[in-house]
Amino acid sequence: MASATAVARARLGGLLDLAERSPVYRELASRLERSETVTVMDATAGARAFGWSALVATGGRTVALVAPSEDRARRWRAELAGWLGEDRVLAFPEREPMPFEISAPSGGAVHQRLLTLWRLTRASAPVAVVTSLRALLQHTIPPDELARRGRTLRAGDRLAWQETATWLFDLGYEPVTEVSEPGTFSRRGGIIDIYPASAEEPARVELFGDEIETLRAFDPVTQRSQSDLAELVVLPAREFGMERAAELAERLAAAGWDRHARDDEAATDLSGYARLVDALREGGYAPGADAFASALGADASLLEHLGDRATVVFEDTVDLELSHDSLEAQAEERRDELAGQGLTVAVFPTPYVPRSRIDGVAAQHGAVRVRPAADALRLGWTGVTSYAGRLDQFLREVAAGATDTRLVATPQAARLAELLADRDVTTVARDAVDDVPATGSLVVARVPLAEGFALPELGVRVFTDAEVFGFRKPR
Repeated sequence: MASATAVARARLGGLLDLAERSPVYRELASRLERSETVTVMDATAGARAFGWSALVATGGRTVALVAPSEDRARRWRAELAGWLGEDRVLAFPEREPMPFEISAPSGGAVHQRLLTLWRLTRASAPVAVVTSLRALLQHTIPPDELARRGRTLRAGDRLAWQETATWLFDLGYEPVTEVSEPGTFSRRGGIIDIYPASAEEPARVELFGDEIETLRAFDPVTQRSQSDLAELVVLPAREFGMERAAELAERLAAAGWDRHARDDEAATDLSGYARLVDALREGGYAPGADAFASALGADASLLEHLGDRATVVFEDTVDLELSHDSLEAQAEERRDELAGQGLTVAVFPTPYVPRSRIDGVAAQHGAVRVRPAADALRLGWTGVTSYAGRLDQFLREVAAGATDTRLVATPQAARLAELLADRDVTTVARDAVDDVPATGSLVVARVPLAEGFALPELGVRVFTDAEVFGFRKPR
């Protein structure tokens, strides 16, 4: 895995280049260049996806989009990927456990979060990162700690096995017989297999004595070596370290947590909290440790990893505020429940990054809030007519008879091109749009956008399956 991540031109870059011709988009981009917080309204969700993608592709800004829920975050990721391409849209998912729970997040969620943080620092061009509010509020590793704990391996480096094993243990990697999942490692003679949390595939390190001779990717299913690697970046497998675990265990023991061993006569089972104390005393990880992430060094948020040229977009601001209140109420309810069961809860750190800190960091970068307001920037990007399966009418009025610039984004692009050919309209189903379309042209792209819209000031309309056929394929 290389130390920098190359990114391609935006998938619909030719259309996104048109944004610079829009006076209202230029005003938005200009205000964000001055790190202002801008409230916007009067734009459909599909049109806003165009605007946020343009900030990335033509404005040269990394965009962090915050959605009220994980489901809505997934939908925003899919829409932005339609404009920018999959490799320029990063996911920052939630760790699954609710506050104060004795449970562990899935390795997939933690590794995806760490991989996204790494890519944000290494991408060679701006990207979009999409997160739910809850994922944003969950504490994560600080940027300097991520850089300190990681290591880049290259051929010729010295790599003594005992030192390497200790280092990987400290990063949270699990020793296994055969490496097949991120966050694991194994050794067979002079070969060390590592599946970094920051990689999409594992790597095989072949040693000559204590010196790295070769680095190769390998298939985790067949275990066969593949392409050579110039270097391998190994990042932590968890968002916090365990260096402070013993100290934390003493605090919990002083609060009486170690007295909650399994008691069959007790009305509630708090033994998991006692087991957590035992594991922390040994410097080890156990379910429930994530509730103490900020006490174990993970005291940052995603926003602190964005870099200098970044914009934070708070989508559906009213819903975000409701979601924030709900998350805080759920956490407080669980805290009170545990207190009622006899657990000393004063030792818990705050479960989420404070709202004031999120707002402060966002304001430093420059932020967009989507909500009605008297002083809002009115984009004026509207919806388009829905033909809902009236294909002949659509082909007659839009595809063949209109004079404005039109994009039809549909996975059924090839079939649509055939229907147009029957009406003597020549077009090619494209997988990408690299160049700015000619004024008045019709572009058919094999791209699964979810919602069409119009940009009146540019004479541009975008149609999707929803407007043409009356349905959307599920994502």
